Amino acid sequence: MDEPTVTLLMTRPRPEAERFLRQLPMNVLRRVTPVVAPLLDIETCDAAVALDGFTGVIFSSGNAVRAVSGDAQQVPAHCVGAATARLARHRGWHTGEIGIDADALVSALIRAKATGPLLHLCGSHTRGGIAERLSAAGCATERQQVYAQKLRPFSEETRAILRDRTCVIAPVFSPRTARQFVEQCPKTRDLHLVAMSAAVAEPLSDMAHSTLTVASQPNNASMASVVENLVHRHCRVESGGGAQ
Repeated sequence: MDEPTVTLLMTRPRPEAERFLRQLPMNVLRRVTPVVAPLLDIETCDAAVALDGFTGVIFSSGNAVRAVSGDAQQVPAHCVGAATARLARHRGWHTGEIGIDADALVSALIRAKATGPLLHLCGSHTRGGIAERLSAAGCATERQQVYAQKLRPFSEETRAILRDRTCVIAPVFSPRTARQFVEQCPKTRDLHLVAMSAAVAEPLSDMAHSTLTVASQPNNASMASVVENLVHRHCRVESGGGAQ
């Protein structure tokens, strides 16, 4: 079998990158060379989480769920994203409202007339103003950092891959990672970017790229679908079938 001509560059922290790769079908994985080159490290904070007096928690990422040690509490966990909700349930939490993104979760909690106080367990960098918007709507919400997202550069090996490979597909999952990608990425001959949302695409739009596709939904399944289509399209072109 010929060596794959497509490089799939994963910039998420390694555990999340490997989980994403496991979502891809084997006929896609056989056609790519995965390169895991995280632009973020996740560091769990040592602060204890005390939920006495709170009527619920908010998890806006799986990293927050993993960062909370000890047994799940009886209060409901309101989650951003189905994957975060699944992980929370796996850890023993009873899930409440679920939104595909921060805006949807805030709207759902307001419609449900959620009563506070709620506690948003989050990283050092947050988007969406969840606590502030809920508090302004009458549902008192506090925020506590339980992990930190530390930026990291590409290695020289990764930079060489980006310079030298003929086709690189790079899924990008957050605006902060997108900004770091723009800063770290050398000139690449055939770069196909996949953004999880319009906010992620914005920093990427001005850099040199062959294609920039925004996922139809801000979740792993939609991102994986775009990656799969790009791989098959490239392989058709390489085999002489032309773009479909």
